Amino acid sequence: MVKAIRSGHISRPGRPDKTRVRLVRGAELRALGNQLNCANQYARQAQEKGTETAAQQWLVGNSILLQRTLQRLKSALQKHRSLPELNGRARVAVMARNWIDTLDGRLDEDRLLELCERQRRYDPLTVAELDALGDALALALFEQIVITACIGNKKEKRTKRDKPGLSNVAFAEQGYIQRQAQLDFHMAALVQNLQALEDLDVERICAVSCPADVLLREDAVFLSMDRASRATYRLAVAEKARLSGRSEEEVVRSALRLASEAKEPYAKEAGYYLLDDGQEILSSALGMQQRVRPVSRRQRERQSIAWICGLTAAAVIPVFFLLSFFHALWVALLLVLLSEQAALEIVRRVASRAGDHVLCALDFSEEIPEDYATAVVVPVLITSPERARGVARSVEALYLGNRSDKLHFILLGDFKDAKKEKQESDASIVREATLCIRELNARYGSRFFYLHSQRRLHAPDRIYMGRERKRGALCDFARLLLKGETEPFDDVDGILMEQSFRYMLTLDADTQMQPGGICKLIGALAHPLNRAHMDQGGRALPPEMRSTFKVRKNIVN
Repeated sequence: MVKAIRSGHISRPGRPDKTRVRLVRGAELRALGNQLNCANQYARQAQEKGTETAAQQWLVGNSILLQRTLQRLKSALQKHRSLPELNGRARVAVMARNWIDTLDGRLDEDRLLELCERQRRYDPLTVAELDALGDALALALFEQIVITACIGNKKEKRTKRDKPGLSNVAFAEQGYIQRQAQLDFHMAALVQNLQALEDLDVERICAVSCPADVLLREDAVFLSMDRASRATYRLAVAEKARLSGRSEEEVVRSALRLASEAKEPYAKEAGYYLLDDGQEILSSALGMQQRVRPVSRRQRERQSIAWICGLTAAAVIPVFFLLSFFHALWVALLLVLLSEQAALEIVRRVASRAGDHVLCALDFSEEIPEDYATAVVVPVLITSPERARGVARSVEALYLGNRSDKLHFILLGDFKDAKKEKQESDASIVREATLCIRELNARYGSRFFYLHSQRRLHAPDRIYMGRERKRGALCDFARLLLKGETEPFDDVDGILMEQSFRYMLTLDADTQMQPGGICKLIGALAHPLNRAHMDQGGRALPPEMRSTFKVRKNIVN
């Protein structure tokens, strides 16, 4: 019978708690990884000789699953850093090990719910433990798999070394077969449970064992968020409870009460007080001491910029004192030219680490709601019919990775500069682009549109070109949607004029978007903490851009 575990954690009002530990230590995880590699290597050698056991077959056949679990635990190493402690280890890790050790049969939703209900009656989970429970179960199963594999290898080596007498050969052989059968059965059960764990929504199943999470789920926004955003809310609740000495339920109730009493639209959400500029209000409501109050995101951003500017000045100013002026100037210019990419990467990493802010998002992975219909606009310079077909293939790939009835893709074409308003190749370009869009609509439905801007005379350069290039095309498209002005484009589709969009997402033709990336961006824009308010300005979502080797090579050449 599985026993519930009571935590030895005791909060102290007004001061950070010291009895907090990580889910797993880095040294332990590295040791487990090394042991897994050794067991895999030994199993593959046995497989080549034809002497592998069933346990080794399970190990080799599920190597991808085990490597994926190892990567999950490496991510949890940085994610779960402040958990209640029990006998020098995270309580949730001890609890998960006990559950796995005494588990009778396969891990399923009913069995997991029974275990969580027993734990809730004895000592409920904290929000941080609930967030770490899935990783703790994966860690317990991964440890047992590695231990079982190592034990099997040691027993096989020991059997090869032993030389029993003739009268004991049958007895030794029978004992080895029984032990190996137990190891094979145990390994099969562990791997099957690890596979089942990937399909279980541990967070949803075990939410009943955490009173604070039950309160959070009364908020409709919390239920509609993705898993990473809900984890961010839980960690914020745990941090506020730790610093204030209050219970997590009190923190959640205070945030919900402040949100219900707020008058401003952006303040009518609990996340505003847990993560955004309302943290100071929540700290005052909880009676938190000034010296332990959390710093708001805007203050962290200002501190990050100040630190970056100070470190840059401290590194550059001594150069001007140690060298002559002209030498120092040449050295400074050379350093700027050589380290531009490295400096951008350093600044990005320092700012992200110092800011420690996660952009919350609603979960639109299944379907984008009708109220958040989005126009995905791709402004592009089309120089030939082949270029038009290549751009159409890129737009098709973009749609296949982000299928949704609420997404419409608009290709804004533009001709290259010319000395005349009309060129001989213009008609073939427009004809090919229009044909490609029709083929896409016939294949996937009427969700692709093509608009082409005509050349206009640019008097200062005495050349015909598209008005202000991408910026002009986007402005003309916005006026088309808002005011119905069709003059800048030729042959506007009437179906496009009937559409209503809430967001307009602009992408370059060579943008490589991950599958589901557009849905994630729209979910982030739709979250109450990221919505634009006219009195506070808009919200910008800066993408993480990296230059590939091919791009760098083209720049150098």
